[in-house]
Amino acid sequence: MGKRVRAAGTMGFERDAVRFRQRRVEVIVAAARPYLRHADGDDRQEEWVGPRPMPPDGLPLIGPVPGHPQMLPATGHHMLAPATGRLVAGQLTGTADSNLSSAFAPVRSVRRYSWRVRATHGQ
Repeated sequence: MGKRVRAAGTMGFERDAVRFRQRRVEVIVAAARPYLRHADGDDRQEEWVGPRPMPPDGLPLIGPVPGHPQMLPATGHHMLAPATGRLVAGQLTGTADSNLSSAFAPVRSVRRYSWRVRATHGQ
């Protein structure tokens, strides 16, 4: 992010996942302040909120979607983003661990939880 730092770290379980709560931002800034002594937090460039997918089994959804070979979601990984990146790189290059690939395959959610995988176009 160049000379910028991203501070994040709250997760809420709410009906309105996109409602911005300024108080939560202030808590994050206050918690980061001791670790970022040279940053004052007053020159914030961007504040946002958004829903994060959370699969029912708590495992990420990583891998190709059956019937859509060009679609490779990597979501629901919570704090495991670096590991997700390595697995996606392996899937794209054909060097991924097959046990990990099958454990995190999005299709498992369709089988276990009757989710429907639907491609949306133009959104």
